[in-house]
Amino acid sequence: MNIFTSEAGGKRFDLGLDLGLDFEYHRFVFGVEYELGFLSMTDGGDLKNGALYGTVGYKF
Repeated sequence: MNIFTSEAGGKRFDLGLDLGLDFEYHRFVFGVEYELGFLSMTDGGDLKNGALYGTVGYKF
């Protein structure tokens, strides 16, 4: 078994980029981030990781 391949057939190693933007207003924090994987997660395919998420917070 290769350390970069899982038992389910997908790859366990990924290389990517994470971009984000945060905005603070008084004690409130709002943010949005996007993660983009550069490497294909399957052999012979073009399936890549990607995630978009938002953040809302309050500073004490």
